[in-house]
Amino acid sequence: FARTVFNEMESPNLASWNTIIAGVASCSNANEAMSLFSEMGDRELIPDGLTVRSLLCACTSPLSLYQGMQIHSYIIKKGFYSNVPVCNAILQHQAGELFRLFSLMLASQTKPDHITFNDVMGACAAMASLEMGTQLHCYIMKTGLALDVFVMNGLMDMYVKCGSLGSARELFNFMEDPDVVSWSSLIVGYAQFGCGEEALKLFRRMRSSGVRPNHVTLVGVLTACSHVGLVEEGLQLYRIMQNEYGIIPTRERRSCVVDLLARAGRVHEAEDFINQMAFDDDIVVWKSLLASCKTHGNVDVGKRAAENILKIDPTNSAALVLLCNIYASSGKWEEVARLMGSMKERGVRKVPGQSWIEIQTKIHASGNDISGN
Repeated sequence: FARTVFNEMESPNLASWNTIIAGVASCSNANEAMSLFSEMGDRELIPDGLTVRSLLCACTSPLSLYQGMQIHSYIIKKGFYSNVPVCNAILQHQAGELFRLFSLMLASQTKPDHITFNDVMGACAAMASLEMGTQLHCYIMKTGLALDVFVMNGLMDMYVKCGSLGSARELFNFMEDPDVVSWSSLIVGYAQFGCGEEALKLFRRMRSSGVRPNHVTLVGVLTACSHVGLVEEGLQLYRIMQNEYGIIPTRERRSCVVDLLARAGRVHEAEDFINQMAFDDDIVVWKSLLASCKTHGNVDVGKRAAENILKIDPTNSAALVLLCNIYASSGKWEEVARLMGSMKERGVRKVPGQSWIEIQTKIHASGNDISGN
């Protein structure tokens, strides 16, 4: 019925094409979706991120692998890699292909090795598919690879990225001789999920056990200190990592210091640190500083942070929205109106968010860009 209505439209717009392609994609009809896409091009309509995402979702069958590769090539050619929903769809498509290949491998009686398992665990982690990851863990236990540190680290990383810290800790406790990857993976997991005290306890145990921390450990420790507000301890550990362990501070590690200072409300120190380290072209550190300025209501530093973000990316909607919120919280309504007007003139609009959820081993995506809500 929807197709009949669509065919009767004299001049369907982009929204109409996206709706019909999304409908066809929901039935995994890759051939029809590609046919519509081709017809859309004949009418000189330019596809957007939603069009491309729907086409990828249509190519979920092993029989539509070629069409999926065609769409992937189109994405590369047209520069859609800056579109987050499209990137997520690529990730889902590639992870799905990996799961299917692994199933075919098992069905053909081919024995997977530790590299195979780590690739599949990486896909589980990327899709946050805990149920699939748990099934894989059970299979690994039957193969005799459960004592392989490489495989165990992959499993632990998968559990951490799926948010199952309890399972990750059980695996860690089961390991006879955890290496630096094992320690760091769990420390980072605790830090990322707000268990800063646990992360720091584990780091102290790591040092006392004689395992040398690496750059990943440093990121985890600084994140932990940031989340629990231990600014001075974080700065001290940052210096220890450089002086005692010879870990060279990269942009990522320095951005952790910016976050550490900014979260604690020390936004002026964070701004000085950015300027001293000469990475004022790094959009991530300025975004971190801007977000903290909103939390702590610092208009002046927030304005400078937003200006630096817009120098790097003039169409960055998140920076403008955050700056609007800072002005609004401070009662600067004239500035809010001016900024909103500027956004409208430049055609800048807020990019909608997207969420993923696993229901009965299937990954479902939702968000304004998909549902239109």
